[in-house]
Amino acid sequence: LTFTLAGFNTFKRDGIVVASNTNVPVNAELRVGALEESITVSGASPVVDVQTTARRQVLTRDGLDAIPTSRNFQQIGSLIPGVKMSAPDVGSSNSMNMTTLSGHGLGGKETTYQVDGLDMRSMSNEGTVQYYPNNAMTQEFNFQTSGIGADTQGGGVRLNMIPQTGGNAFHGALYAGGSPNSWIGDNINGNPKFEALNFSSGDGSTKIIEVNTSAGGPIRKNRLWYYGSYRYQAVDQIVADTQY
Repeated sequence: LTFTLAGFNTFKRDGIVVASNTNVPVNAELRVGALEESITVSGASPVVDVQTTARRQVLTRDGLDAIPTSRNFQQIGSLIPGVKMSAPDVGSSNSMNMTTLSGHGLGGKETTYQVDGLDMRSMSNEGTVQYYPNNAMTQEFNFQTSGIGADTQGGGVRLNMIPQTGGNAFHGALYAGGSPNSWIGDNINGNPKFEALNFSSGDGSTKIIEVNTSAGGPIRKNRLWYYGSYRYQAVDQIVADTQY
């Protein structure tokens, strides 16, 4: 960011990080000097937004890839202080059961899910029925837990997922994970209490599969870019003492 004015030194500020849905104030001091002189200031951007009382937590792509958690926004959101899930999700075993996020005592119907500001909730069950967003498409998860603006219908958690975009350099990613039934523990066999009830199996999953890939790059440099992503997800659960 460059500030210029005739008769004053040029002032440059770089390294400014602006997260989605935030205002970052940048102050500049222009001193009298020769036109050819310039001052460049490098450093971290201000972390305090003095223009709003909204409470936001932003998770970038680097953080999302580094945190050992399921690749769904519910499990990611449960990492935010004050936010909880309607049901636990261990190792992505519950990632396809429409679990909802809630905060400050407000239920799932007060939670808003957005992609680049576009509301993605369905009209079913007061908006608690969600879709399954593609994790690889998202560059940034912005969780807002207080100070929700009037442009949002619900007063609960507001999640805005900012999509990734292409650029002048080709880039991509591939993620694959899963868990077979043999990796899931069982406390039924050898337990006299359950054997007396003729239980044959407990709750669990027969398989968990997640394949997520993305790629982007230039079609024409500095003018036109592309970006695309693909996700395959499958979770097969079993109910205790189910007979096949």
